[in-house]
Amino acid sequence: MINFKVQLFTVQAFFKSPKVPFFANALSNRACNFKKLPLSSWHYLATLLCCLICSSCGPRYTRHPIILEAEHMLCNNPDSALNLLVTIEHPEQLSMPDYAAWCLHYTHASYKCYSDIQSDSLIRVALNYYNGSKLTTYSGTAYYLSGCVSELLNDTKKAMEYYKHAVNLLQETDEYNTLGLAVINTGYIYKQNELYTEASKQFKKSLEIFLKSGDRRNQISACFELSNMLLQLNAPLDSILYYSNKALDLSRQTNNTALIHRILSRQGEILSYSDSRSAINYLLPGYTNSSNLRERNASFLAYNYSQLGSVDSALFYLKASANEPIDQESSILRNLAHALVYSKLNEYDKAYRYIKQAYFDQDTVFRAKLQSQLYEIDKQFDFAEKEKENAQLKLSIRNKIIAISLLTIGTLSMLLVLLLAVMRHRKKQHALRIHQQQLEFEIKNKELELTQKKQLLLHKLKQRIELTISFNQQIGTNNHKSANTDIHHRFISQLILSESDWAYYINEIDTLFNNKLSQLKIQYPDLTTTDMILVALSCLGFDIPDTCQLLNINKNTMYTRRKRIKKRLGIDPETGLAEWVELFMTATYKQNSL
Repeated sequence: MINFKVQLFTVQAFFKSPKVPFFANALSNRACNFKKLPLSSWHYLATLLCCLICSSCGPRYTRHPIILEAEHMLCNNPDSALNLLVTIEHPEQLSMPDYAAWCLHYTHASYKCYSDIQSDSLIRVALNYYNGSKLTTYSGTAYYLSGCVSELLNDTKKAMEYYKHAVNLLQETDEYNTLGLAVINTGYIYKQNELYTEASKQFKKSLEIFLKSGDRRNQISACFELSNMLLQLNAPLDSILYYSNKALDLSRQTNNTALIHRILSRQGEILSYSDSRSAINYLLPGYTNSSNLRERNASFLAYNYSQLGSVDSALFYLKASANEPIDQESSILRNLAHALVYSKLNEYDKAYRYIKQAYFDQDTVFRAKLQSQLYEIDKQFDFAEKEKENAQLKLSIRNKIIAISLLTIGTLSMLLVLLLAVMRHRKKQHALRIHQQQLEFEIKNKELELTQKKQLLLHKLKQRIELTISFNQQIGTNNHKSANTDIHHRFISQLILSESDWAYYINEIDTLFNNKLSQLKIQYPDLTTTDMILVALSCLGFDIPDTCQLLNINKNTMYTRRKRIKKRLGIDPETGLAEWVELFMTATYKQNSL
């Protein structure tokens, strides 16, 4: 329904544009010539008109200056872009291209500014407008933002579908940042569902995309998450540290202190089980400078110092983490640190209690991890089966599309052949009708040429008509008609007035009718001199045969001129011109009755 409204609005906008009246006038001015067009020209004209209408119905992007400015500000200043978009009052009253763009960028700016988005109504407007259009970048962005909003609304399944649609669309464009964000967000959803293999693939793919865009901040996130996924998959230490060090280097290049401490702390945790001295060097900066990492780093520091036999340092960090809530892994390390410290102090009972507690915690973690691995294997299997079903479904749909396409092509080919045959038959019939009309027209012209010429202006015009008729009758009784043809034509040319001579008679008639002809010319400036001659003769009461005789024109031409005069005067084709002129000249015709 929304797509229909969009197309209806676009068609209305097309017919309101300044170019359409010009196009309509051009068609009106050429209407009298359409009957002379061959059938193939009609076919080409219809095709051109259909193309124009179809092109005007396609979705187009906004030209609203405020929305365009907000779009340019989205990348670096989303808060300013949001404030700028808010200044537009009643955006729902904008045109559909402007409103769709406003919904798209308003949702994008709100998401970047961490605003509370509780509905997907706005982004759905943009999605429905851009979906299936040639505006691939904005369609892909709309799908990406729909995925983001769905995640905020706790619908990760729908979010995953939106992200996949966004990736399919944006990979054909150069919008690398949005494409990379769609890919990395799918990785986060896989990570949330403990599908670490799929998550690592998405993080690695997003890293390649962010390298193309040059976005270092997102490169850091991709490297850091990829390092964590490799750790979950028990990958070699070198591979884990490679991506971790890459994230660290990028954080230093961007001077992101919080990320530097977080990455260093994570590296310290990884090295705690293999290199305690190096682990301490990585953990200390995070413990000293970051309050969010302090309690966890304290447990790891206590464990590493106890491994090195530094009892005082181990006790110091054990006290620092004694009253802080920590996770299960940190709790195990803290119990192990206590056991090592008390064993160094020869307090074996306390050491035994702590080592026992650490053993129970480790067993709990091992069981949970084993169950998690089994769950991950099941999910991976389900995912693989689902992907297999999707692949088979896509193959089946593709085969059906190919079959339908072939059937459609065959049907269209048959219709085309039939259409060509019908067009050829109609063309022959049309040629026969034209030939018959030409013969009839020639016969009528010969009949009209034998018609006598009639009345002239006052007695001079009537005398000219009577002389012409008398002379025609004498020529018709002459046996040597061919010998007198030249004399006949010369005499007629002297009797018939030229258009340049009519200025005098029009002025005389205008004087007789109190300047009504001048008023008519002023009121209808499109009337030509030839038109004024015909109106003047109508004023004198000359009928059509007399007028044809006087002007030496045939009835067909006269009717054409009278129709043109009626059109320029705005008269109904069924109204008589002589009656209308008489009413106008006697001042009883009201202009508002036209």
